[in-house]
Amino acid sequence: MVARLPAWLVPVVIGFWIVIVTVLAVRAHKQVQRGLREQGASTNTVFPLFPEAGRKWVAGLDAYDASSEHAGAYRYSPTASVLFVPFGWFAPAWGGVVWVVINAAVFLVGLWYWLGGWYRGPDKLGWVALVALAATPLSVGSIANGQVNVLIIGLLMLAVALTRAQRWWWVSIVITLATVFKIYPLALGLVLVLVYPRQLSWRLALCVAGAALLPYLAQTHEYVNSAYVTWYHVVRGDERTAHPLEFPYRDAAYLYRHYGSWIGNWLFPQMTTTTAEGIYRLVQLATAAGVAGVVIWVRWTKRQTAELPDLILALVVLWMMLFGPSTESATYSLLGPVAAWLLVRFGLRWPRHEGAPLGWLAALAWLLLASAVVALWFPGGRNFTAIGIQPLAAVVLMPVVLVLLGRGRGNEYPV
Repeated sequence: MVARLPAWLVPVVIGFWIVIVTVLAVRAHKQVQRGLREQGASTNTVFPLFPEAGRKWVAGLDAYDASSEHAGAYRYSPTASVLFVPFGWFAPAWGGVVWVVINAAVFLVGLWYWLGGWYRGPDKLGWVALVALAATPLSVGSIANGQVNVLIIGLLMLAVALTRAQRWWWVSIVITLATVFKIYPLALGLVLVLVYPRQLSWRLALCVAGAALLPYLAQTHEYVNSAYVTWYHVVRGDERTAHPLEFPYRDAAYLYRHYGSWIGNWLFPQMTTTTAEGIYRLVQLATAAGVAGVVIWVRWTKRQTAELPDLILALVVLWMMLFGPSTESATYSLLGPVAAWLLVRFGLRWPRHEGAPLGWLAALAWLLLASAVVALWFPGGRNFTAIGIQPLAAVVLMPVVLVLLGRGRGNEYPV
């Protein structure tokens, strides 16, 4: 039995998102204008990097130029630079407005198609609205600061929905588009290949290869080759393992440094930073192999459930957060829809059911993520998030997803 949803929920959530997108669009317009008027002023948005990269691409200049105003801030692929070219056609401030609308639209469309396949009951729109409401505080921050995280998770949710619909070419195209902006979304495609090898393997390979070759149609070969080499060194050199705890990536290594480094210092007092980084790379590979092993086990033991694509998305996103190559605090926007889905999935079951302990864990993880967002509204909020609230939330959610994968009980839709 599932709790009934009030009739007013859907229009309230729709109105809420209209207000959010309008406010963020106006804010983006003002931020970019301020950045143009006051050189060096803090605008709290990374959007100006994107049209600048597009203009540099057209002009044949180095988008990763270490001597530029935004040195080291632009870390996107040459293919992404090609896709950013149209933003140079707008007046800068209006480009920021378009970027906000695109991010919000992709996020909400992805959420709708993903959850529309998960829930098939009479209150379908209400359930989607409820998850959207729960995901809002966890994800809207990335729209506000112009980052691509909300766009990426929107594409990944859409890819899962297309997987359920067996639209294999579109799955490959959508995952490739997400990978153009950040490399790690490709992990979802690789894990889905383990479940659907015949359908996805060659299609995904062709799409990724096509995306990698696209820049050669838009610039000279010499320029593109140089761009790829520079991009590789920029991404490879963005190592924050040894940075102060206020600034590094918020992943499993962060939790170790914050809570467990004394163990390593006691056991291996002479270990160098380079050796520690090498060991962590092995841990990343081992956990990636573990994710692959879990999915292969689920597939070959015939434990596929109606939720298998959804749980694969959740598992891969959790791996990205804890063991991915570049998990910043804002990257946890990717975890927002997953945490909201699991919260709603368990939270509105009534009366109690056998999954109550998992529901409490899902609620705790959502509260941890939400508290990290709220803390930034107050002075000293960064000190609160510096204790590792976000990666701790990912650790709390991991057993929930693993238990659901191991159950293999057929349809788990909340109907």
